[in-house]
Formats: sequence, structure tokens, C-alpha cells
Amino acid sequence: SGKVVWYGSDGSDNEIYIYDIQIGTVTQITDNSYDDQSARINSGKVVWKTRTSSSDSTNEIFLYDISSGITTQITNDSYSDLYPQVDGSAGRVVWNKEVSSGSDYDIYLYDIASGISTKIEDNAFSDSTPLIDSGNVVWSASDRVNDYEIYLYDISNGIRTQITNNGTNDFGPKINNGRIVWHGYDGVDFEIFLYA
Repeated sequence: SGKVVWYGSDGSDNEIYIYDIQIGTVTQITDNSYDDQSARINSGKVVWKTRTSSSDSTNEIFLYDISSGITTQITNDSYSDLYPQVDGSAGRVVWNKEVSSGSDYDIYLYDIASGISTKIEDNAFSDSTPLIDSGNVVWSASDRVNDYEIYLYDISNGIRTQITNNGTNDFGPKINNGRIVWHGYDGVDFEIFLYA
């Protein structure tokens, strides 16, 4: 989309900025008293996390539409919402919600058009850093035997698939056009794996 997004200090706290590559301008899209962080951009949509008050120790997720200039607060609860990712062309946002202090994170999906949030993974274990692309969500999660495996969620049919199933850790999945890559332990060291 010819734009770059980041968070940086305005002299007192972190704000979100957009750089337009075509015309060479920087636009500040947040202006508050709290640290805005974890900015991501895709197809004209920007997401980030921030607190909403000095008494709020948790983070909420916000969405900014570049074409309309409208900011929407997606979450508003007493849990910390983290690691937002956006698929602007499909109109969806995913993130982690901390439901138990530092040990249990679930994954939520937000539909921009309807304004509806849906929990797509709910268990007593840590589901971490989801990514979204082309109607699919991918993440790594504890499989209940002290290692992490890769999971895939198909938004169109609501089916969750466990991609890896072994006794070693699989981390850092990335997804593009239905193909998933991650690094996993092969018994000696970490290697790169592909699922297509």
C-alpha cells in the first residue's frame, strides 16, 4: 500500500506514525498520554495496543482506517490484549488476550465490517502471537506436554488443524497464501520447516 507504520516517542510517550512512500509525508495518528506500541499495517488498516487510562494496567487493541481517518477501539475489558495483526484486504484483526496472569493466552478474531469479536482458541495453555493471511490464522501453542506446536484456523469453516505433532518445540510461524513456515527443533538444532 506504499505506507510504513511504526511507534516512536513524541517526547513524552510512544505514538503511532505512518510514512507515505509516494509523497514522503509522515502522519501522527495517535496523540494520548500512554505508550502506543506493536503497530502493524496491511491494506490501509493499522492496528496497535495501548492503555486507555492511568489506572488501566492492561492494554487494549485499536484499529485505524487510513482512507477514512477513523480510529476504532476493538477491545475494552480488564484483560491485557497483545500482539495485534491485521489483514486489511479481508477486513479482519487477530490478537492474544491474556486470561490468566502470564500463563494463559487465548486468540481472538475481529471482523471489521460487522464489529464482532470471536474467540477462536480457548484452552488452559498459552497460545502465542497469531498471524493472519488469506482467511487463515496461524500460531504456536502449548500442546499440553510442555512443548509448542503449530496450529492453523480456517476462518471460512471454523476448523482448527494441528500442523505439527512431535515432542519438540515449534515456534515463530509465518503465513502467506496458505503456506506456513516456522522453526522447529530436529533433535540437534533448529531448522526451518514448510507446510503447503
